[in-house]
Amino acid sequence: MSRWAVPWVLLTGVFVLMVGKVTVADLALGAGVSAGLLAWSGRWLVDGRRPGAVGPRRLWAFGVMVGAVLVDVVRGTWSMGRLMLGPRPAERQGEVEVALGERTDGGARVSALLASMSPGSVLLGIDWERRVMRFHLADASRAEEFRAELERFYRERQRAVFP
Repeated sequence: MSRWAVPWVLLTGVFVLMVGKVTVADLALGAGVSAGLLAWSGRWLVDGRRPGAVGPRRLWAFGVMVGAVLVDVVRGTWSMGRLMLGPRPAERQGEVEVALGERTDGGARVSALLASMSPGSVLLGIDWERRVMRFHLADASRAEEFRAELERFYRERQRAVFP
């Protein structure tokens, strides 16, 4: 049971941060959504490579990761606004593949979720055999930059929390 508690608390925290307010109802809803996500996908998250003990360093890394995601959402919103108000926004759309690299299965899913939170990119699927994630980008002309950003974010922010 204790191996499920930490992911449940972390997912509930992410939900409350996404909602933007902390009320009893939001906490209850977040806890329910988190429990449902763990019931659906808990095997890869919990039974994969052990993430390590939860201590002050890991909790700090989680907070830093959440802050970086929020900054990325703001940047993505700004970029989408500029793109949509530009002269020809639809001409730059396209699909981009990103290698999974050293991510565990759970880490790949977290990377895909976090990348899809920012406006402008949406996960289309993960090809486990080829070990790539497929995204649709509103501005596919920046595909190399997108790949580099995902890899940098994984190395610097995510790996310490969700390998």
